[in-house]
Formats: sequence, C-alpha cells, structure tokens
Amino acid sequence: MSEHSSTSQQKGPSKHGLSWIYFAIAFTFVAGTAYAIFYHGFLGATNATTYRESVGMSVVAVTEDFIPERTPQAIANGAASYKTCAACHGANLEGLACPNLADNEWLHFKEPKETNLAKLIKGGVPAGATKGPKGGAMPPMGTLDNMTKVWEVIYYLQTKNPNIIKDSVPTKK
Repeated sequence: MSEHSSTSQQKGPSKHGLSWIYFAIAFTFVAGTAYAIFYHGFLGATNATTYRESVGMSVVAVTEDFIPERTPQAIANGAASYKTCAACHGANLEGLACPNLADNEWLHFKEPKETNLAKLIKGGVPAGATKGPKGGAMPPMGTLDNMTKVWEVIYYLQTKNPNIIKDSVPTKK
C-alpha cells in the first residue's frame, strides 16, 4: 500500500474549525431569545420600567400621614389648584411640555394609583429622569403646608381620568 491511499490529507480550512463559530452564534441567539422572553414576557419589563429601575424610581412607597376627604368641595379646590399644573400638563390634561395625564400611559409607575401620584407630586421629577419629548422635570409640590392641595388636585385628576385607581383612605385630623 502506498502512503497516499492509507492516509487522506485535507487541504484548506478544517470543517471542524468553523463549527465552533456556528455553535457560538447559535448559542448567543438562543440565549438572547430566552432572556428576552423571560425578562419582557414573564417579568413584564419594558423599556420604561427598565429605565425607572436604573434611576431608582421603580418603587413608589407612600408615606402620607394625612389624606383629606374626597368631597365635591375638595374636587373643586383641586380644579382651581390644577391651573398651575396646566401650564405644563395642559388645561385638558393633554400634555403640553410634560406628559399627558388623560391617558393610561404612566412613565413613573405601573399602576396609576392615587397614592403613587401623591408620592410623585410630593417629590417631583428630577431633570433627565424621563426620556422623550414630553419628559421634563417637575419641581416637588408637596410640603407640609400644601399636601391637602396635592390631594385635592389628585381627586380632580381622578374625575377627569377614570384610569386612576382610587386607593387613598382619608384620615381624620
């Protein structure tokens, strides 16, 4: 037997040399797809929630000592106080320089609860905390002397946007 017939020598690139590259590409694709399905599907994460988590605004903890009663007078007072908010949020809550308050899309929390709104209004929104064309900063509005006005505005907003969940429990002074 000759040497040529007993051993076959291959010239050019090895077929096994490229297989690890194909494996790495396939593994990356499968792992990325599984991550996206789990993270966005099961955890319900969106770009907005991911951004909120990155700036530390994912959890809204309410620590209100006093919540006034929801009365027609409180709602009327809220309508009057909202005029200062209308410069940015619009007279009909449509959103001018700041987000729309009449829809069901909320940038800083998942559920549009009254208590979440109170915390947000009280603390404000720092510059750069909200992306998008209508994501400007909002100064903190809640101090001890005007938290009643904040709640009155929230009660007014809830009458204009039924998507806001009533979860406040009025307290006695």
